[in-house]
Amino acid sequence: MKRILILTLCLLSMLPLAACGAQTAAEPVSLTLVNPLRDDEYAVDALGAFADAVWEATDETVTVEVQEGDEASALEALRAGTIDMTVLSYETMCALREEWKAYSMPYLFPRREACWEAMDSDVTQTLYALTAEEGFVGLTWLDAGARCFYTASKKITGPADLQGLRIGTAKPELVRDLIETMGAECVPMDYDAIPAAIAAGEIDGAEDNVLAMFDYTGDLGYLIYDEHVRAPLVVVISTAALERLDDAQRSALRAKAHEMSEYYKAFRVGYEDEGRAEAQDEHGAKLVRKIDREAFRTACAPVYDALRESGSSAAAIVEQLLALQK
Repeated sequence: MKRILILTLCLLSMLPLAACGAQTAAEPVSLTLVNPLRDDEYAVDALGAFADAVWEATDETVTVEVQEGDEASALEALRAGTIDMTVLSYETMCALREEWKAYSMPYLFPRREACWEAMDSDVTQTLYALTAEEGFVGLTWLDAGARCFYTASKKITGPADLQGLRIGTAKPELVRDLIETMGAECVPMDYDAIPAAIAAGEIDGAEDNVLAMFDYTGDLGYLIYDEHVRAPLVVVISTAALERLDDAQRSALRAKAHEMSEYYKAFRVGYEDEGRAEAQDEHGAKLVRKIDREAFRTACAPVYDALRESGSSAAAIVEQLLALQK
């Protein structure tokens, strides 16, 4: 962990602080950003560096004050106009607008770089604007990492290997259709209960973000790095706050937000490397990287068909995201 923290601080120190054309005559503006990711040291550092970068890039006319808080209260305050910015989970974005559910489709991206490209595309920019009626819009995104399977004793390299397994998850809304389509049983349970359930043989394995390995207790058989879902965090800003900025200030804010997203990706890559190492070194897990991703994707066709047949507004977004990969 120390190595990654050093990397984090080095990357943050490299954030460009040059002015982005901000006018010295611009009116001073103060923005409040509530950080609900206070337990994520990398998010704390990244948001702090973002605030410093905006200050410099706007010729010290835009102040971003970062405060700690929880997501639910921050969302309420954002709607009430008492704060200007916050970070919302993928689940919250889905609750606000169904179109965001497109990003939870299983094996949507063949590699993490494809997900990153999609998040920086015009498709995501369109999604950002959908909450304008709520009084805020998306500004940028933060990589929330990859969700993968891990098991007590079963090596999984293809869809057939999941047949008949009981898979625990703290987020069944994200993966229930995927798990059941593979012929496995989705077992919803509290995050903290999963290690004991695996040890007792109540479930055969679980699925979660790779970073769950930092909290895991007990031994494991396999960590299957299949990346079945990559769902982002979204940094949002109130439309009223954007209106208080002049064109140059808005341009600088957006540029520094994008840079923050770029640097945070590096943090997550390093952090996931640490999580995989911990799974192997601390929990005895064998890391499985050679999996048949195309077979998994093909096996999930019924999930995609069901979405299309449901008439969900997310279906059109899925098609656009798939088209980006061609």
